[in-house]
Amino acid sequence: MRFRLVLALIFLPVSLLAAPQCQDVALPQRDGLDQRMTLTTLSNGLRVAVIEDHRFPVVSYRLLYQVGSVDEKPNEAGFAHLLEHLMFEAHGDHTIGEYADQLRRIGGQFNASTNYLTTDYYATFPSRFWRAILELEAKRQQAPAITAKNVENQINTVLDEKLMRIDNMPYANALVKLAESLFANTPYAHPVIGYEQTLKSATAASVRAFYQRNYGPNRAILVIGGDIDRNEVLHAVRELFGSWQPVPERDPKIPSPETLFHPGDHRITDERAPWPGYVVIHQLSHQEPTAYLQEKLMQLFTATASGFSRDPAITDSSYLAMQTVMYQKPLRLMILAVAPRAHISREAYLNRLHSWQTRLVHLLLTDPSWLCAAKMRRRVIIAELLDDIEQLVFTLSASWYRFDDPMHWWALNDAFMALTPKEAARLLKDAFTQPVIFIELQPGRWHLKWLKKLLEWLPQSVTEEVESWVL
Repeated sequence: MRFRLVLALIFLPVSLLAAPQCQDVALPQRDGLDQRMTLTTLSNGLRVAVIEDHRFPVVSYRLLYQVGSVDEKPNEAGFAHLLEHLMFEAHGDHTIGEYADQLRRIGGQFNASTNYLTTDYYATFPSRFWRAILELEAKRQQAPAITAKNVENQINTVLDEKLMRIDNMPYANALVKLAESLFANTPYAHPVIGYEQTLKSATAASVRAFYQRNYGPNRAILVIGGDIDRNEVLHAVRELFGSWQPVPERDPKIPSPETLFHPGDHRITDERAPWPGYVVIHQLSHQEPTAYLQEKLMQLFTATASGFSRDPAITDSSYLAMQTVMYQKPLRLMILAVAPRAHISREAYLNRLHSWQTRLVHLLLTDPSWLCAAKMRRRVIIAELLDDIEQLVFTLSASWYRFDDPMHWWALNDAFMALTPKEAARLLKDAFTQPVIFIELQPGRWHLKWLKKLLEWLPQSVTEEVESWVL
């Protein structure tokens, strides 16, 4: 027994020295990414990145436009998203849905998305078809099938989507009206999906006018990666996209989204809502890398965002029946949405929220393992990203758009790895102490209001059973 104790004392310092320290956690090697990637800008302004990755016989690409709902005139609300749908009608020489049909036939995956500031198109498919798909992409982007029949078809599709995502979604219409008030007289006031009246008024001529005013190579980024030859792909890109004519740049009068944040309290009532809720919206810094670092640190705040749920002070289910966190990148907003237990008042929740925030800042200062764990998780995410050509293509294009540098994301993650507990706590405290937008969500139906009042008076064990059933 004494011999074992002596051995333990001898080797204890060695084991402590071998334990990973925060300052030892670094990003993984780039695995020759710089040598496998070529960046160029065509004479018409199209920015192009091509990455070779021969480990798997697949190709991924993303075409990202600096075009979104902020580029719409008042009578064009929803046109950016409608045009995104029309792009899947393919080139005018083909029948409806030909682009989608061709990708499905070869086992490809594809989609697109539109937000306030950008629209992007992306696909992943077997590498031997790269030339055929790139030709089809070039055709549909430069000569989309904006016909009366296709416009009518896609208007109906978008209206169905609006019915599902906005009109029949609890609180969604009320939140649209709140955005109209908060962002009044700016292009951020109307929803990305648009309004029924503006969508129904769309014609082939009006949508084509929006396309001709906004879609051009000088407002686009094309990133292609996978089992390809860089020189061959670059030659094809110049051949297929080189004659594409530029369009005017985005209107400089469009305000920066960071300037539109107005802290305050709001209450929203919706007849279709199933349960009350609270939404707390934090705005992060306007500057990089501070905003990026705050975003990653705030993700420690909820278990759903990061997986760090070791401390009950952060994830106490006696206060919350449900919680989720979202980051709205265009507006640099961190949105915490919760369904509190029935017996938790607004004041009690805000006090608890402040307690959570104070606790997390304290943990970062006093327990280095929290920041170490966050850095280790970040390292794993970056390693997985380098191994996933689809995610790498997305990351490079987003970084090129946001920072005018496709590799700036690496510098931001380097900065995260260099954080000390004191710096991390200060950044998080700065984010938490800024004024917030607080939204109280209330169901409009009388029986739900009555049920909530009843649950406030019943024993907590009973209320939790009912809440679990409802939610």
